[in-house]
Amino acid sequence: MYRYVIYFIKLCYFILPAAFANSMGTLTKWIKLFDVPVDMNRSLDGKRIFGDNKTWRGMIFGILVGIIVVFVQGYLYKFRPFRSISMIDYSHPILLGFLMGLGDHIGDLFESFLKRRLGIRPGDPFIPFDQLDGPIGAILFSYSLTHISLKDATFVLLIWFVLHVITKHIGFWIGVDKRKW
Repeated sequence: MYRYVIYFIKLCYFILPAAFANSMGTLTKWIKLFDVPVDMNRSLDGKRIFGDNKTWRGMIFGILVGIIVVFVQGYLYKFRPFRSISMIDYSHPILLGFLMGLGDHIGDLFESFLKRRLGIRPGDPFIPFDQLDGPIGAILFSYSLTHISLKDATFVLLIWFVLHVITKHIGFWIGVDKRKW
C-alpha cells in the first residue's frame, strides 16, 4: 500500500506545474491586465474560435506560474524527501515550466475550439475533455524533457480527472465556480 501512495504522490508532484497553470484563469479573474480573449473576439463559420473565457491573462499568468512551480520544485530537489518524489530532471526549469504551462493552455484552447465547433456553450460540460485537455497538452508539450512513460501519463490523467471533479465541486461550494461540473 505504501508503494502506491508514494507513486500517487510522485504523479501529483510531476503534474503540479500544469495544475497551478490550469487554475490561473479562475484565480486571476479579478485582474484586468491582459483580460482580452485569445481569439480577439474573432469567429470562424459564424462561431467564436475559443470564446470569452479563454484570455491572454489566464494564459500568461498560467505560464508564469508553471515556470515558478518548476523553479520551486528544482530548488526543493536538493532535499532528499523531494528528490525521492521527483520523477524528472529539473535542470531546465524555465523551459520545463514554460512547456507545461503552455501545453496546459494549448490543450484547453483546443478543447474550447472543439466545443465551439460542436455548438457547446462556454462553461457547459464536455466530459471527459474538460478534465483532460490541460494535462494532455502539458504532457505532450513537455515530453522531450520529461520522457514520462505511457503508464505514468495514463495514471496522471486518471488522477487529474478525479481531482478535477473534486475541485470543481469545492469551487462551486465556495463560490469560485458557477457550476459543479
